[in-house]
Amino acid sequence: MRYNKIALNISVRLLLMLLTLVVGVVIWQVGRFYFLLVIPFLLLIWQVIGAIKLLNKLNYDFNRFLNSLEAKDNTIYFDPVKAPKVYKELYNNLNRATNLYKEYRVEAENLFLLYSNILQNSNQGVIVIKEAALNLSRDQNNDNTLEYINNAACNILQVPKHKYWYRIVDAVPDFAKAISEVKTSGKTLVKIAIEAESKELSVDVNISNVGGKQLYIILFQDIRDEIEQREIDAWQKLIKILTHEIMNSLTPIKTLSEAISDIVKEDEPDTEDIDLAVSTINRRAEGLMQFVDNYRLIIDMPTPVLKPVRLSDVIDNVQQLMQPLVAGKNIAIEVDNQYRFLILDLDIALIEQVLINLITNSVYATEDMPDAKIKIAVKWSNERYMLVVSDNGKGIPQVNLDMVFIPFFSTRNGGSGIGLSISRNIMRAHNGSLRAESENGETRLILSF
Repeated sequence: MRYNKIALNISVRLLLMLLTLVVGVVIWQVGRFYFLLVIPFLLLIWQVIGAIKLLNKLNYDFNRFLNSLEAKDNTIYFDPVKAPKVYKELYNNLNRATNLYKEYRVEAENLFLLYSNILQNSNQGVIVIKEAALNLSRDQNNDNTLEYINNAACNILQVPKHKYWYRIVDAVPDFAKAISEVKTSGKTLVKIAIEAESKELSVDVNISNVGGKQLYIILFQDIRDEIEQREIDAWQKLIKILTHEIMNSLTPIKTLSEAISDIVKEDEPDTEDIDLAVSTINRRAEGLMQFVDNYRLIIDMPTPVLKPVRLSDVIDNVQQLMQPLVAGKNIAIEVDNQYRFLILDLDIALIEQVLINLITNSVYATEDMPDAKIKIAVKWSNERYMLVVSDNGKGIPQVNLDMVFIPFFSTRNGGSGIGLSISRNIMRAHNGSLRAESENGETRLILSF
């Protein structure tokens, strides 16, 4: 409906031209009054010129509008007052479209500034390059141009904001080589040395197709400080536990040694007291030696001998082994056989040891509990198989969930505190993991393969 006026105007002009031609032909056919042919002839010329001007004006203004869009110019304006009457509504629509485009541009630019500001103030390095730049060439062309690099990337790599990727290649060759070796999206660790300073970078490469261009989005951060801090924390926790265990043994030994020294100095030493003290010292020494042996178990982890094994066979073996223990405590073991025929590459002896450790913990957690149950199930989640051992026992306090895997830490009286630590090390040796969850009256130990 908006452009009916233009169509009507053109139709009327064409009709008038046709009518003028008809009048001219009639005058010509009559054969008299030839001088009157001048009138329709001039009238036709005037109509043609008017139509051409109108169409040229329309063509010119549309070209202006399209050129302004191409040039991203949102200042163009079509004055409806000066426009031909038939074009006023069209000009208003073009101005409305220009304003909408302007609003869109402003919104897009604001979002770009926001995202750019976020990236520039991020602690994570961000570099965006074209796929062609990965050939590590030194050609200064558009394919080698850095599409984006933020402040964190410059700080981590200790380089200025270069324009070309080959500058990064020259400055940090190990980093550039690692990126070039990533053929598809993925994560990797890269060790680099910059001015005698060693850094360990966690690098995440993502490939994205933007506007027909294959772009590599490189995200990275220096995790060396974080790793060192975690190592320090782990050593502090371990030293604290070692100190506690050793002092628990050395304190009574020291006290008893002083008591023996005092007894020996007496005129008539009581040999029975001496024998009792020596026996106690011997027991504490044996306990300390057992503690050291347990520590050696954690350190000297055997290398797994991987073989294709049906996981259900491992579960059945452990269930039969643990059945006498759980039966004597009225604890039921339930096994979910959903993946009964699943075959995995693992060391059957080591995985059986892990299951024995987990089920033993569950037995102590559920003893004296009404309707005590231990469940064993295999699940598929996050593209991994999960072997889950759960129970409805006492649970693990949330504050202790991260500590139960620390060597010699135990929430059970008399517990050695090495079972879960050894089990996690075994899973890591299988390129898997072990984690604990405890909530709503259920504790789950989850083995990921």
